[in-house]
Amino acid sequence: MNVRRFLLLAATGLGVSSGCDSVGVANPSRPASSVHEAFGVQPGAVREAFDGPKAGDSRQLTQQARLVDEGQDPPWRWDEQVARVLDSTTLARELGYRPPRGTEAYAAIIQHNELGLSYAFFDYDKGAFSQSFWPASTVKVLAALAALDWLRIHGFSGQAEVRWRNGFSDRVNAIVDRSVRLSSNEDYDRTLQIAGLDHLNGRWLTAERGFPNTVIQAAYAHSNVRTPPSFTLTEGDKQWVVPSRTTGPLDKCSGARVQCATLFELTEAVRRVVLRDLIPPQERFELSSEDSNALQEALCQAKPSFFARGVRAVLGPDARICHKPGWVPGKDYLDHGVMEAADGRRFLLAAAMPDPGDGSAQGRLPVLAEKILRVITRLEMEPFYLQPTAGAEIRVKKEAGGLRVQGEGFDEVQVYIDGTGVDRVRRDEETFFAEVTTESWQDKLMTVRGYRQGAIVGVRNLVLP
Repeated sequence: MNVRRFLLLAATGLGVSSGCDSVGVANPSRPASSVHEAFGVQPGAVREAFDGPKAGDSRQLTQQARLVDEGQDPPWRWDEQVARVLDSTTLARELGYRPPRGTEAYAAIIQHNELGLSYAFFDYDKGAFSQSFWPASTVKVLAALAALDWLRIHGFSGQAEVRWRNGFSDRVNAIVDRSVRLSSNEDYDRTLQIAGLDHLNGRWLTAERGFPNTVIQAAYAHSNVRTPPSFTLTEGDKQWVVPSRTTGPLDKCSGARVQCATLFELTEAVRRVVLRDLIPPQERFELSSEDSNALQEALCQAKPSFFARGVRAVLGPDARICHKPGWVPGKDYLDHGVMEAADGRRFLLAAAMPDPGDGSAQGRLPVLAEKILRVITRLEMEPFYLQPTAGAEIRVKKEAGGLRVQGEGFDEVQVYIDGTGVDRVRRDEETFFAEVTTESWQDKLMTVRGYRQGAIVGVRNLVLP
């Protein structure tokens, strides 16, 4: 998908903005559309928070002819919506060099507007959703989250002490910290034993939760995770002796591998922990604030960072990197996470690079990180930003020759189809008309944004029957 020009559909007609700032924003005075989630949020779920026009405003939908809305909720999950609008051409065209054969990468620009966070997605060599790499230690974040979730279900938190019959004991949060921050294989195995493989793969790593392609079932320190030994949980006056559990049949990965993931899903886990306070409640993991903060701290202190030198060359020496690396010499070196500049700009960045066996990939990942960030911070045209339905009500109706759009007090409207802007939109009094053919929107994701006095006040993702 090519990078799209950012369209401003003004009340007087169609205007196009082409200026850009350091992060590729066509009009810095107006944040592009944002906030993402496709985690079961209904179109009206967040509208109640919007402060609409005051009583008596003649533009209110209650005082004008209301369109018969024909839009329907998209049938696709968040990851499926991302795949529809993902830009897979810009990085390959603009990197300025060819990474080692087999390298895959995924990135996103994060923007913040009146409705929350928004994301412009990019990948290299179809890297966002590929499973061709060995995920190594990058899966330790997901295993830790599943262990904390299993504890929550059974009335415990990460503050609980866990004791095995071999005499080892510690707080679960300490085990999680070492697994993520220090990449301890022994502590990773312990998170698998706490969660249990059936809970991890059958009830936590699900499409509904946002992880349709990840499978985790291999120990890294030769521990017994298929039939983990009994252990005792203690927290306050609660104590529970957890019996040994037997795991069902192993899940399948392509190529008969026992571990698999995608860069998109690995990065989603980090995003939803690190940006917990900025994302909608429906995107947040069901963790206590203490457990979430502890995991976030581990991610923001994780060592080593294969991206660090490249990230700081672009975002500055004070850039914060919250991430999880992984590596196996002779297989792959990986890193993924949230990159944040001191001025508040945020990005998602993930990469997997094959290693010839000498560990040289770790020296090449900073170069790739720098190249990617330089491309997406210097875009000449505004990319499409995906966000969930939010804000003011937007109604869409099919008409001869196009689509009629109505929103409360809108003076500008933008219409996108699978991330590509519709450039023929006109205002007809209190509605807007987009000139599009049926073939252009059928079975595709439509995004409509409404503005009032330069501020985004509503966005809706929909499909039309």
